[in-house]
Amino acid sequence: MSSKIQRYQSLDPLLTGLMQDSPHDLSRYSNFVALLYQNFPIYSWIGFYFLHNNHLILGPFQGRVACDTIALGRGVCGTVIKSGHPHIAQDVRLLDNYIACDHYTLSEIVLPLTYQGTAIGVLDIDSYVIRAFDEEDRIGLEKLLTILTNSLNGHLPL
Repeated sequence: MSSKIQRYQSLDPLLTGLMQDSPHDLSRYSNFVALLYQNFPIYSWIGFYFLHNNHLILGPFQGRVACDTIALGRGVCGTVIKSGHPHIAQDVRLLDNYIACDHYTLSEIVLPLTYQGTAIGVLDIDSYVIRAFDEEDRIGLEKLLTILTNSLNGHLPL
């Protein structure tokens, strides 16, 4: 088992505790991004974008100031929300449809966020390191997102 997979797995009990102790969904989203940001120094930015009126609206995040609204189908986040499938961009400079909120970003992973089978947004993670993300990240992040979504009270963020 790789050290990356072990690192994600080591966060399972911490995240579960945070989710159980938090009375509000907004706090859950906020602590989710803070926990991952603190434990993965390779992340330059991590946050949620939530679906609202055919746009993605910026939610809780850690890192530099970010784009606040993304149209469906635009950039990696807008593409993921439309397709419902995760996307790993090994080198964002090679993407025609990339939205550069932070010009230092070199790679990105975006995962759909669903609640009870309905798409409600995306989890977006950036890095200043090229090829920072791979399938191990996708698997580890999907498991952590499951812990988060299973803890939600059903209050949609927007």
